Amino acid sequence: MIASETALLLAVAAAFDARTIGDADVNAWHAALYDLEFTAAREAVIAHYRRNDERITPAQIRHLTNPYAANKHVPPPPDNVAANPHEWRKRVSAAGLEAPLLADQRRDLVLRYPDIAAKLTAPPLKLADPRQWSGFIPAGDHEGPNGARIPNHSPLRAQLVAVFNEACERADAQQSPAGAPQTADTRPDAEPDPF
Repeated sequence: MIASETALLLAVAAAFDARTIGDADVNAWHAALYDLEFTAAREAVIAHYRRNDERITPAQIRHLTNPYAANKHVPPPPDNVAANPHEWRKRVSAAGLEAPLLADQRRDLVLRYPDIAAKLTAPPLKLADPRQWSGFIPAGDHEGPNGARIPNHSPLRAQLVAVFNEACERADAQQSPAGAPQTADTRPDAEPDPF
């Protein structure tokens, strides 16, 4: 992204949160985001404000653009993720990325179960309200020096993965016929964690 695109990105953010923008803001944001594609960063800002009213920061944009930076195809979601969470998880896993376009459906699935969603208010995440969660889960790893993959051991990520997986298991259990034993194909832990 060039400096003029960074200014446009800040203008998009300002349209949502009424921030004032000066040269110092553009320079600071450009220093933090210069290596991102403008389109990906713009989409991250828009996705953020679909679910949040807090001002977005460059760090949040970097987190939200990680899948875009990988330049991979995001798989289309199933018509109803709540009806088939395993199919959705397979698609995300096959794509090899945390798909931001599916974050809304992930959020909706977790919020279907208030007792599970309430776990988003516990440490380390400590959201004031589970509805503040955008559905984003940071990637399980990232590219380090020399192309080596570095695992993400963040406790925040671990909490989000655990909450989402619990919601998937609950949805699966509600779909299984009462008393029917789960086979290796239907057991939630039979598939690798896509995140």
